[in-house]
Amino acid sequence: MTACGASSSSSGSSSSNILNSAPAEAANVYKQSCLQCHGGNLEGRMGKDTNLQTIGDNMTKEEIIDKIHNGGKRMPQVGRSMEEGDIDKVAEWLSTLKSNAAESANEPAA
Repeated sequence: MTACGASSSSSGSSSSNILNSAPAEAANVYKQSCLQCHGGNLEGRMGKDTNLQTIGDNMTKEEIIDKIHNGGKRMPQVGRSMEEGDIDKVAEWLSTLKSNAAESANEPAA
């Protein structure tokens, strides 16, 4: 059971790029437990705070695991209905999602 309800739809044909690049097990967990609120391209369906496209810029894997377990302002405690291994897989993947701007900031100027 998911926190916001189950859904297998995404938000468009090109919108699944981020999810399609995820490791298969993490993608399956995301589709099962996160997609309804966070969207098929992690764009967030419940306001800007639910956008996960660059979550790795602001949260570590451990912080993401904590958020899954304990919830937040708008996020329910979905960790109660998830296996620890599944939480770890999706958190590991989400923590790698970073913006190009953050990566570019660390590159020397041309």
